[in-house]
Order: sequence, then structure tokens, then C-alpha cells
Amino acid sequence: LTAKWREEKGISIQQWVKQKLKDCGNWMGGGTPSMSHPEYWDNGDIVWVTSKDMKVDLIEDTMLHTNKMGIANSSATYCDKPSVLFVMRSGILRRTLPIAMIKKPFTVNQDLKAVSPNDIDTEYLFWVGEANKKDILKNCMKSGTTVESINYNDLLNYEILIAAKEEQCVIVKLITKALQKENFVKDAAESVLDRIDTMKISILARAFRGELGTHDPADE
Repeated sequence: LTAKWREEKGISIQQWVKQKLKDCGNWMGGGTPSMSHPEYWDNGDIVWVTSKDMKVDLIEDTMLHTNKMGIANSSATYCDKPSVLFVMRSGILRRTLPIAMIKKPFTVNQDLKAVSPNDIDTEYLFWVGEANKKDILKNCMKSGTTVESINYNDLLNYEILIAAKEEQCVIVKLITKALQKENFVKDAAESVLDRIDTMKISILARAFRGELGTHDPADE
């Protein structure tokens, strides 16, 4: 992605290093405050992330919110640092590995793990995870379990490539720019498909009213 940039900046690709995920930041698990205690959820101002919320790249809000009392009385852990989240246990792991970023104070349930990067750009770490999630599933899935799950130790020991810090930011910007173009094209294509559907309905309606023309001057 950035060969020309590296040449201009004098930063070699040799500065990229392999690093285990466990060394990329501080990891934490989560828990569920008791649902039988409404006071743990009333006026909740802390997002509580579950696998159901892991459908977007950046989590801004969640289905449920807890409060500090709920966290204090459960195995849930509070974190106020930008983090990358991994689904560790869910039926969806049969198909894909949901990964997401979060940049606001949060906690997670017991089916997720979170890592707060130390000296790595949060978005860079997220995109590295996205790029490798098929391989992570292949190498870190538990076998013989009732519900699909990721082996935590295997995930921690999974190795990724880390670029120089300055280059990480450039890579993230390039990825964001490329995906913005992709979304623009996708929106344009969906708009065309919608118009095609409308045209199809119109053509069928005219056909069964005997109003279709053939554009042949010899026809009526």
C-alpha cells in the first residue's frame, strides 16, 4: 500500500515486525450483571457490548446499558480506553469472526474479549484483525464444543504484522479512503437496482394492458 511513501520517508518495510496479539495491549474479559437486579441496569450510562452488537466496525451504542453498580457487582470490567473487540463464543463463528472497535467507555459480556492497544494505532489493529479473521478462525477455533468458540490462548499467541507507528496511520487513512469509494459505488449500484425493479414493474403492467411498444415502425 505505501511502498512509495516508505521510499520518500526513508522507512523500510524491514521495520515491520511479527508480534503476538497478547503483546499488542491489555486484554480483558467480561461478564453479565444480574438481570434480577434492575438497579444494575436502571439509568445505565455504560455501553455493555454483546455479540448482538458486533455488526458494525465502530460501536457507538449497544442494545443494553449497565452502570457502575452493575459492574462492581459482577465479573464485568470497565474500560475507558479505545479498544478492539473479538467475539469468542457464538454460533456466528461457524461463518465469520465478528471484530469491532470501540472508542468510548464500555464493558463486555462473557462471550467477548477486548484489547486496549499499547503502542499500536487502534484502527490499525482492527484492520489487521479484519484482514486475518479467516485465518484466526482456522487456527484458533476450539473443536468438539457444543457452541462454537475461540481458544483464548491460541488467539493470544496468534501472530500479526505490525508496521512502523508512522506508517500505521498512513495505512489506516488509505483503507478508509478506499472503503469510502467502495461504499459510494455500492450506494450507486443499489440505486440503479431500485430503478430497474421499478422499470420491471412498469413493463409488466404495460405488457398486460397491451401497451408495450416494439420500436419497430412496421408495428402498430
